[in-house]
Amino acid sequence: MKKSVYIALGAVFCIFLIVLVVFIMDLNPKPHTNQEQIPESSVYQYLLKEYMGKLAVYEYGKDAQPQRVLDVYTRTLPIYDRDMLAQGLPVKDDAELQGLLEDYMS
Repeated sequence: MKKSVYIALGAVFCIFLIVLVVFIMDLNPKPHTNQEQIPESSVYQYLLKEYMGKLAVYEYGKDAQPQRVLDVYTRTLPIYDRDMLAQGLPVKDDAELQGLLEDYMS
């Protein structure tokens, strides 16, 4: 009797694992290979990031020295913005950069 209970529990556990693996695979679909992949460096021109406690503009892909450091202290920004700037916020072009800088400086 005990042996059949253990076998049944083992079968239920195996089915559970199979369902879990299938579910996880569905959550992480592979990208379509027939679509043209655009390199990130050609999409973004700038990266907004924190530099020595201030807001800084970097050239995208070149994280060595900022192009420009603004007189905006990141500690005065909301937590969400600080977290985004700690990771680096990619910026597409000059117009988007100008808009973001105006937002942060106001």
